[in-house]
Amino acid sequence: WTLWTVEYGAVLQYPYTDSMIIVPFDLDNMVGVENIAVDTDADDVVYYNLQGVKVLNPAPGQLVIARQGGQAVKMIAK
Repeated sequence: WTLWTVEYGAVLQYPYTDSMIIVPFDLDNMVGVENIAVDTDADDVVYYNLQGVKVLNPAPGQLVIARQGGQAVKMIAK
């Protein structure tokens, strides 16, 4: 396909056809991601049982999934 940018947006033309698509946009009102927030509680360990239910205080000997930051491991609670 071929793309042309014009004052009011963009025009796309597909190969082997006479079809054109006009995509209007306004550069004065563009939006996007301003910044990225960091989770301050990323170091806290969160426990889940094997069904995926959050466990606040795992019992000793209970098999749980411990998630901390971007990592998760299976473990037996102490």
